[in-house]
Amino acid sequence: MTRLRLLLFIVASLSAFAQQDEPRFIAEGPDTRIDKTTSVAILNAACEDGKIDGETCSKCPNSGEGVWSIGTIITGHFSSVDNEEAFIGSNNCSYVGRQSGFGMLLGKRNGKWTKLNPSIAAVDDGCMRRKQRSGREFLMCESWIYHRDGAHTYSLVTVFVENDNIEIHGLFTASDTTKCCMTQGKVQKAEVRDIQFHDLNGDGLEDISITATYGAFEMTEPRRDQCDAANDAADRATPGGPKSVKKYPQPSITKTYKIQYLFNGNTYTPTPQSLAAIALFNTEH
Repeated sequence: MTRLRLLLFIVASLSAFAQQDEPRFIAEGPDTRIDKTTSVAILNAACEDGKIDGETCSKCPNSGEGVWSIGTIITGHFSSVDNEEAFIGSNNCSYVGRQSGFGMLLGKRNGKWTKLNPSIAAVDDGCMRRKQRSGREFLMCESWIYHRDGAHTYSLVTVFVENDNIEIHGLFTASDTTKCCMTQGKVQKAEVRDIQFHDLNGDGLEDISITATYGAFEMTEPRRDQCDAANDAADRATPGGPKSVKKYPQPSITKTYKIQYLFNGNTYTPTPQSLAAIALFNTEH
């Protein structure tokens, strides 16, 4: 398992957040534990450099221009069972390199909400709370990232709060690079088909079962020409008009894999039978 010390879903300058029509496997309804008083207190803490006007703040963090409001809030006992924290995602305040707003980690300390992490991060709303044996909570989150070279990547991670900072533990990624026409060598098409949360080993804890497909091929000159033609046709297509009939090269053989992670009450560990498949899918793009 790759352990990453990153801000929640930071997107590099070569990436942008996914479109809304991508499949989602994690869903959680609105946080019913948040009342009006709590949301107001969180907004006041997050809007430290601006002025509050109703449900909006007059200034984006880090001297960013623009009015923003809170789009999503997920509260929980993320650092310990005795502490309370909140992940928020904004409406507006988009920054270079991503289309979504910013995100922020706040905590309730000595009865008052305060911003914990000084940096901003892009927060996706595809998260749900999970709980350790101790009662301490963490997030299970999924995201889609579109890269400027044409690739797109699905990512499944767990998010913890350690020492008032965000820690991300990467679990699984699947990338489709069939639109990367300039690739030298292997191109892959990896897709997640389904993710289920249920007990796999009879210990009463919810584990993870992922069904995913994988295929690959070498980007030869004829395939590169086909890829370029498909890109050109896609560039000429008009919004709302008919889709391009030009097809990107695809693998001739695609295999289905079952990847499983067992939850021991604290962390997720891949089963021995899943290690080879995880290594196949979790390749850096």
